[in-house]
Amino acid sequence: MQRISNLSFKSIEIIEVNFMCKSFKYFKYITISLVMLCLIFTSSLSYAYDTPVTEVTIGSNNENIDPIFKSDGLNGQGTWYPGYSSSGILRLKNGRNKSIKIKNIGMDASLEKNGTTLDFENESAMAYMSKMKIKVQYKSLFSKIIKGTIYDGSFYEFINGVNTSIKIGKDDTVDLVYTIKMDESAGNNTEGIKGNIDFTVSLKENTSNTNTNTDTGGTTRKKKPVKHWAHDCIETLLEKGIIKGYPDGTIRPDNHITRAEASALVCRALKLEVKKQWLPKYLDISGHWAQGYITSTTNEKVFKGYPGFVFRPERNIIREEMSAVLFRAFDRELQKDLELEFTDNDKISDWAKSHVKIGVEHKIIVGYPDNTFKPRNDITRAEAFTMICKLLGYHSEH
Repeated sequence: MQRISNLSFKSIEIIEVNFMCKSFKYFKYITISLVMLCLIFTSSLSYAYDTPVTEVTIGSNNENIDPIFKSDGLNGQGTWYPGYSSSGILRLKNGRNKSIKIKNIGMDASLEKNGTTLDFENESAMAYMSKMKIKVQYKSLFSKIIKGTIYDGSFYEFINGVNTSIKIGKDDTVDLVYTIKMDESAGNNTEGIKGNIDFTVSLKENTSNTNTNTDTGGTTRKKKPVKHWAHDCIETLLEKGIIKGYPDGTIRPDNHITRAEASALVCRALKLEVKKQWLPKYLDISGHWAQGYITSTTNEKVFKGYPGFVFRPERNIIREEMSAVLFRAFDRELQKDLELEFTDNDKISDWAKSHVKIGVEHKIIVGYPDNTFKPRNDITRAEAFTMICKLLGYHSEH
């Protein structure tokens, strides 16, 4: 263990980096631990981070671990706040006499607030894990060209790990480039949370001295399953065939939802016939995987395109747009006029206010814990799922 001294962060302090290596017959697990002590929103300070590199030589008896984050800002202090991000590199060098393969990359986490350990089902813990984002890419040593993205999403999904098959040849080195960001929509319920974040990398050796033909790959450390705040709704919509997920078997509830994905979701929820026309409705959907869904929801006047006969299927849909789409889709109307009590009412577009009022009246929309609606924010997949879940009468609360 290497203890990092002379660091005094007001809102995030890296106090130690641990390196643990467990040897198995075919696998080696590496845990890089960084402790993030987050006391969020306590002050506004100017600060800057260097670009840190943590180097690990696999198979070496003397690994020198540098801190994940360094600060040279005002008095060594820095504040995490919505929208802030910081990047670093985990550099893996193969010091063994044979090639190895990265099988799985993920993280472990333990959270506490005011000295009390938080269970992952705690509302504040769920908010923290869903609002902290991490993107992991990989490249060759000294190269500026990114070869691919391993993961791009929230801590929530990353904690269960993602499978990969990155090969590191004998004496070769691979850089895992990561960026951690606090989402712009993070609310006050994440304030004061301390997070101990362990990054885990599962490696498999290419062994030649084995007498078995059995594939032993794919095993990872057992971790406590994380229950997402929208878990019940997601399970229900999966059972109903409304959510299909991605080809890799993930749901990615904290990713933002695109217009194409939203059209597919609504089409399945309404059980509309998927129609593909010889002449597409829009100029930019020909051959798109969601062409049939987009055509059907447009025919039902649920979705509308943009000027110039375009749909922009890969564009994220914002919260006020999704409200309009869903209440058109489910034919909900405002029974009586009401005053919206969100603190950011002035940011809701005039054309969207009636739709938002419908959502509030029918208890489909409840807003954020800080009493905002954030109408211009991109809506997440989980948020869209819960709105549909409520509209279909499967669950009343989430």
